[in-house]
Order: sequence, then C-alpha cells, then structure tokens
Amino acid sequence: MTVCSLRLYSLTFTRKCGHMNVCHRTLGHKTVTGVAALVRTVSVLLLLGGVAACARREAPQLGEYRLAIQLPGGEVPMQVRIDKQHSVLQLRVMDGRRSATATDLKVGAGTLHALLPQSLGTLDADFDRNGMHGKLQRVSDDKFVVFPVTAVRNAHYRFIEKSLTDNSDVSGNWRIHIASASSLMSLSQRHDAVDGQWQPGTSCDIRGQVHDDDVYIAAFCKDQLWLLKGKVDAHGNLEGQAWRNNDPPLAWYAEHVDASFNPDAGNREAVPPWAVPAR
Repeated sequence: MTVCSLRLYSLTFTRKCGHMNVCHRTLGHKTVTGVAALVRTVSVLLLLGGVAACARREAPQLGEYRLAIQLPGGEVPMQVRIDKQHSVLQLRVMDGRRSATATDLKVGAGTLHALLPQSLGTLDADFDRNGMHGKLQRVSDDKFVVFPVTAVRNAHYRFIEKSLTDNSDVSGNWRIHIASASSLMSLSQRHDAVDGQWQPGTSCDIRGQVHDDDVYIAAFCKDQLWLLKGKVDAHGNLEGQAWRNNDPPLAWYAEHVDASFNPDAGNREAVPPWAVPAR
C-alpha cells in the first residue's frame, strides 16, 4: 500500500509594478523576479502533480459496473462485479444471480488486468472512483480483435436506460437472415428485457431489449461478438443492421417460424457469458 504524505503551504501571488513598469512577483513575503519566479512556478506545478499522483487509486471501487464494449454500431453491455473474498480482490462476470470469476487479476496504480471467464477475452483498463476505460482483446478467426470498453459503477441497464412499459412483443422462434446465411433464434421476453439462444453456427447466448418498436440484440458466440439493431415492421417481422466484431454493417431481417427450437444443452456454458441483469 502506497502512503503519500504532502505538506501544503498557502501561496499568495501579488503583482507589483514600479514607475519604470518593471513588474515583480511576491511569494509570501519574498519578492522574486526573473528566473527565481520561474523556479517558484515550476515548484508549485510539481507539487500539484504530486497531489494528483497520490490521488490515484490503488484499487477500483467495490460494486457492480455496466461494462460497455464498443462496436462500430454501438455498445454491447455486460455486467461485472468487483468485490473481495477473504480480503482478496475478485472480478466476476454476472448473469442474474449466477457469476463466473475472472482469473489472472492484477490491480495497481490505477490499472486493472483480468482474463475474463468463458473466453470473453482479456480486459486491460484504467480506473478511477467512478468507473473504468480501456480495451477488451478477444481471439476471432485465429486473430486478435480489440474493442474499446468503458465501465460505469452502479449502472444497471442493457441498451436503453429509461425503459418503456408499452413495447412490441418479440418472443417466439425466428429465422434470421444475415447476408446470404440464415439461422434460428429463440427469444423470450419479460417487460422490455429479451433473452434467448441463437445458432449462427454455434450455440450463442443472446441478450437484448425492446424499446417501443426498436429492437437491440447482442450475443457472444465462440469467437464472434454480434450487435443487432432493428425495428418491428408493420407485418411483425424484424429488420435492421448487424455488426460482427469490428466489421462493416450487414443488413438483416427475421420472420416468425413455427418450428420448435431446442439448443443442445451440452453446448451451453455453465454460466452464460452474458452479464446483464434481467429486469
């Protein structure tokens, strides 16, 4: 633990100009000119820099954070919690009442490093008393993909902070078309919160939100991070734009299907990688 002890002095600067318009600066009761005044100014700046350095936190604030991963199309949220167990700092990815603990957690001098569970990636961030900002690195198609991230403490929402009470119902089974590929998606809805499964090749846990007729869906798949934004059209179908990792947007649409959708339970993670609390 770093302990900073600083002795601060009250410094009063005044300006004195003689009849030859030659100005001096008064520091306390001493009059200084030229280089001496510059030295005093630099000393004050160094003192202030020392105060800022001592103010840097050695560990982030305990509590829950809304961690937002930035894709070209917007934010993909997850919920994390920082707490202590037996005096040891822990970072956990939350999914309702369930959680999974990050490994290789290293914290100090205003920085945090953690290997997130379920292959979510490696988090490196700077933190202060209100939140964090940094990057999340994941492996996709055998290449590293980097996403900017921010985290705000005590924020508990998915995509839209102020939810509505009257929203479209998107629950049910859907066939979703993105580019030339199609796959099945099963959604359940409670109020404005949407949860479900998607199989664009591998089974993916998805989380989303409906805001009036606007639909927001995000998913972590094995090596892909998806963000879908769309609307419910006049026929009850969905259409909009989708972003895969940092790729350019793709058009997508989906229509209801009657086929049952039962993802293989063996492909599901013990704790789904999503970390957004249900409303």
